[in-house]
Parts: sequence; structure tokens; C-alpha cells
Amino acid sequence: MIREYNGEDFILLGTMTTILLFFLFFSIQSRLRRQFIVSSFLLVTGYIFFLVGMTIVRGWDAIGWLALGLILYVLGMILHVGIVIYQKVNSRREGQS
Repeated sequence: MIREYNGEDFILLGTMTTILLFFLFFSIQSRLRRQFIVSSFLLVTGYIFFLVGMTIVRGWDAIGWLALGLILYVLGMILHVGIVIYQKVNSRREGQS
């Protein structure tokens, strides 16, 4: 049985893939690589869970996989942005002293 996908599914998956690639590229290019390990791990894990829930798991169980994946993905994004903001504020504070 072939699962039918709506256009919204592909738009959401494409957006998540683009964001994931941007965040990973930024993490690799940054001099603070070690600080982005946890946020990158959360992003990749959430993306994989979301992808599994979208493609492999069927029925109501898929909603749990999708929700868990989306929660981990967003948590990884928030953590990543929080680290960047903290580093910017910390560098400004040290520059003023």
C-alpha cells in the first residue's frame, strides 16, 4: 500500500531539512563546535523521529513519533539559538570590562 502525501508534508519536510542543514553548517563552521554538540544531536534526532513517523509508522502511533520528533527538533533549535545569544552577550560583556 502506497501512502499518499499532501503538499503540506513535503513543504514541512523541505523546510525542516533546510533548517537542519543551515544549523549543521553553522555548527561546523563555528569556532564553538563543542558547545553545539547537544543542540545538533537534538536537531538530528528530532528530524529522524519526524521522518520515521511520516514514512514508516502508520495510524495513530505516527502522531506520537511526529510530535516527539517535532518537540526534539524545536528544542534543539531553541538551544542552538540560545547558545549563540549567550556567546554574543558574553563577548560584549567581556569587551566592555
